[in-house]
Amino acid sequence: MAETAKEFAPGQHPELPPPKTEVGVWGWMYHNLFSSPLNNFLTFFGLFLCYLIFPPIIDWLFLDADWTGQTRDDCSREGACWVYIKVWFKQLMYGRYPDEELWRINTTYVIGTIGLAWLVIPRLPHKEWVGAFMLVIFPIICFFLFVGGNSLFNVPKWIAFFALIAAAYPALSPRVRTLPSVQTYRKFVFPVVSVLLLAFILFADLHPSASFDAGRGTAAVDVSADTITVPDHGFETGDAVVYSSNKGVVIGGLSTGQKYYALVVDDRTLKLAASREALEAGNVVNLQDFGEGVGHTISLAPPLQGIETPLWGGLFLTLVIATVGIVASLPIGIVLALGRRSTNMPVVKALCVGFIELWRGVPLITVLFMASVMFPLFLPEGM
Repeated sequence: MAETAKEFAPGQHPELPPPKTEVGVWGWMYHNLFSSPLNNFLTFFGLFLCYLIFPPIIDWLFLDADWTGQTRDDCSREGACWVYIKVWFKQLMYGRYPDEELWRINTTYVIGTIGLAWLVIPRLPHKEWVGAFMLVIFPIICFFLFVGGNSLFNVPKWIAFFALIAAAYPALSPRVRTLPSVQTYRKFVFPVVSVLLLAFILFADLHPSASFDAGRGTAAVDVSADTITVPDHGFETGDAVVYSSNKGVVIGGLSTGQKYYALVVDDRTLKLAASREALEAGNVVNLQDFGEGVGHTISLAPPLQGIETPLWGGLFLTLVIATVGIVASLPIGIVLALGRRSTNMPVVKALCVGFIELWRGVPLITVLFMASVMFPLFLPEGM
């Protein structure tokens, strides 16, 4: 009391803490929730609504939910059926992608997460290189990991040749080679890129592949001995190979695009086993029919199993479509916007305006219908 009653000269009074109703949690609640009779009513009414809504939701989601089991019969309670999520989790996340190949998708998730985090965190250096990696190298890695198969060997060599020229320009051009960032590129990035591209150009066609014609009039398939005759096939016993009918009639007992294991009889003849265990046991595929068509192939299996796009699905496919659409549409949108604003190129401006207004005015349901129903009718058979 003596301290509060003490008189101070002007400007000499000690600083006092602010009132509790002005700062902190209590201050925020006072100013935002209880600052007037109307706010008092709305606050208590909102709490009452939370009391009515959230307890039943929590009961349904967690307390009354079914957590264990494998079938629909295990969902006997009135709450959520988490058994469904547990059983179908793989399909929801990856679609029908093979279980043994899911590491490929997860690897791209890890690389993408690290790359995005590197770009977002301000203190991390060399963001220009990480950004270039995410825009150029990372999509290529994703393509080869997701598709697998011979997708790498099917890339035309002229693309690799021009990519090598483009990669060599910053390292060899006297105009830019002295820049600090290009110095780093010359020392670390260009040697690796150039070696990979040269290896692809020189050795991409060296993987063994054998072609033959199937049918009763040919001697390629012997259903009695379960052998396939292919001159100079170049395979060894134990090699993983892939059979393809090349749109012809599949040889009975085999599946086109399926991986098998070679059992070499001689340099012209071989048998196929369905698995390495079957190969070791001497159990080969029973060939039941000669097949038909020209250009049937048996080629050395690629390091990564080929995964057809109908097996893609779930959140994985959603992310792929969304990412490709966003990354591809952004530069296209910028180009169209610049063309629309052009003043000295009337033809370009008219084309850009027409394209923009066309897709702006067409209902989305019409676009979806054309893409899913009509567009496939115009494609060649098998696509």
